[in-house]
Amino acid sequence: MDNLSNWSNYKLKEMRMLKISKNICICLLALTANSCTSPSLNPLPTKSATCPDKPVESLSPSDVKNVTLNATAVKESGSISAGKMKGFTFKAKKGQQIEYKTADNLCIWVFSQDNKLITGKTLSSDGNYTLQITVPQGTTTFDLEISLDANQSPKPVAVATPIASPTPVPTQTVVPTNVPVATTPPPTQTVAPSPTNTRDQQIDEIAETVSGTWEGTYVCGQGLTKLRLEIDAKSSNDIDAVFNFSAHSSNPSVPSGSFRMKGSYSAFNSPNIPALLELKGTSWIERPSGYVTVDLRGNVFVSESRISGDVTTPGCSKFELVSQNSSKGMKK
Repeated sequence: MDNLSNWSNYKLKEMRMLKISKNICICLLALTANSCTSPSLNPLPTKSATCPDKPVESLSPSDVKNVTLNATAVKESGSISAGKMKGFTFKAKKGQQIEYKTADNLCIWVFSQDNKLITGKTLSSDGNYTLQITVPQGTTTFDLEISLDANQSPKPVAVATPIASPTPVPTQTVVPTNVPVATTPPPTQTVAPSPTNTRDQQIDEIAETVSGTWEGTYVCGQGLTKLRLEIDAKSSNDIDAVFNFSAHSSNPSVPSGSFRMKGSYSAFNSPNIPALLELKGTSWIERPSGYVTVDLRGNVFVSESRISGDVTTPGCSKFELVSQNSSKGMKK
C-alpha cells in the first residue's frame, strides 16, 4: 500500500513538471513571435535639449542689462530656467565681431536694434544690439564671457601701375562762324518726395517723450542722494539735461549742486526691449567743494514713466528716476 502511494505522488510531481515545462515553451515561442504580452514601461515625455532657431519666449525689460563691450571679455553669471530669458544690450560699430564663450548648455541669440537676428559673428551696422540667453530645459547657473573685437580693416592690395602711353594730339576742327547751333534744354529734374515718417523721425518723436522733469535717487561715494534731472530732447542725437542733486532724508550732510549734461537716445524696433538713454556731464552750474560731474547710462521704460540704470563714473552705482511731468518739454 505504501509503495502504491509513493508511486502516485511521484506521478503527480512528474505531471506538474511537464505542465510547467510546457508553459515555459509556449511563452518562449510567443516571445519569438512578438505575441507574448508583458507589462511595458512607457517613458515619460522629456523636453527637447536643443535650442530653437529663434527665442520662443519674450524678453522682459526687467531682465535686460546694459554692458559696455570691447576686446576685454565681460564676465556675466547667474541662474536661469527654461522658459525665462535674460538680455545684455551693447553698442557696436559696423564690421565689429561679437564673441561669447560659456561651458554651460545655453541657447544664445544676437539681435540688431531693428530686431533682426544676427546669424554670424560680424555686425552689419552701427547701433545697439541685444544678446539673449536661455536654457533648453531645467534650471542652471551659468558663466558667460562676452567681448567685441575691433574693426577688422582690410589689408591694402598692391595694384600694378600702368605704363603711360603717348596721348594722340586731337586734330583741330575749324567751326564756321555765324552758324546757329541748335541747343536742347536740359530735362527738368523731378525730385521724388521724401517719406514723411522715416525711422529717424520716429526715434526723434520717441526721444521727445523723455523731455521734462524726472526725480529720484542715485548712489555715489557720498551715499544715497536725491536727484532731479531736467531733460530737453531736441532729437535722438541732441539731448540737453541739467543734473540737480541734494541731500536725501537718510543722508542729510550731502550739499546741493547742479551741472549740465549732453547725450543721446537709442530706441529698438521691439516692444520687449527698453530704449537706451546716455548722458555725460559737461559743465558746472553750482559746484560744491570736492565734487565731480558724473555720467548716466540707463533704460527708459516709457509705459512705466521711469528711467533706471548705472552711474558709470567710478565709485558710483545705480540711479532710479520717475517722471514728474504729464506734458512734454523741459521747464525753463
